[in-house]
Amino acid sequence: PARTVDTVSYAQVIDPDFPLPAQRIRDRIVVLGRSMAASGTPLGQADSFATPFSRAGGLPVSGPEIHAAIISSLLAGSVGRELPREWSLALAGLLLPALGAFSPRLRPGTAAGLAVGGAAGLCAGATALFCWRFVWLPPALTSLGLLALGGTAALWRAVAESRQRRLLARAFSRYV
Repeated sequence: PARTVDTVSYAQVIDPDFPLPAQRIRDRIVVLGRSMAASGTPLGQADSFATPFSRAGGLPVSGPEIHAAIISSLLAGSVGRELPREWSLALAGLLLPALGAFSPRLRPGTAAGLAVGGAAGLCAGATALFCWRFVWLPPALTSLGLLALGGTAALWRAVAESRQRRLLARAFSRYV
């Protein structure tokens, strides 16, 4: 069903001389807030916020408009969906063992860079999937796993290389 939007000024709602008829807002969703256009205060003090769409126009969006957009999305059922947990587990089950198999063979900086790059790529991929298809793949736990595994592998390799250097230096010091 089509929904109509009726804009009513807050002053109309609280005006004691000319009260707003109750039937005008009965059984409706009402969003209260200050419009930036009607605000006499500086922009920083108005009920306004930056959104991802603020970059295009350069101006923040009024709070009531943000709430109205959220309500509209909820009523229309277009809020997106989360991928099943099995997909997240499958992705983690592929990425973590692969990184675990290759990281100990890499130099410490390369292993750490691969882990950071994998986590960043996973977050970027999740964001792109959400923007493209409104489907959310939670990247946090898999990204943390990649970072922990990559950091551990880099530390392990650094310690092993340091130990090997000391062993070689001791061996050569006996013969020279």
